[in-house]
Amino acid sequence: MDTTGIDPYASPEEGKNHRIPRGCAEDLPFADGEFEGVVSVRTLHHTDARRALNEIHRVLRENGTVCISDWKKGAKTGINEEYFSLEEVKNMLLDAGFRNIGFFPCVDEKMMLVWGSK
Repeated sequence: MDTTGIDPYASPEEGKNHRIPRGCAEDLPFADGEFEGVVSVRTLHHTDARRALNEIHRVLRENGTVCISDWKKGAKTGINEEYFSLEEVKNMLLDAGFRNIGFFPCVDEKMMLVWGSK
């Protein structure tokens, strides 16, 4: 499986099965419909979430899936950033054009796992 990641501070690395270009979620450096799936792990709260979700929708192929794991609003992480409730994330996904939105109840009540399809 080929994987691609982005990091605004990364030194681009290319390997046999991965690439890590410099970039940010609000302006993804990829073509429309380039990916079958996008995984976001503890990053949504670092972004302009609405812009990031619109970009994720853009780079997904038709019927592609996004899976988001992040801290829930109210989580005490020691970092003063904007966290969202499950309902807020679901609504932002709907606004970005996603459908079939679901979630998995996490054992850790501070976390959420949410997904949707294009």
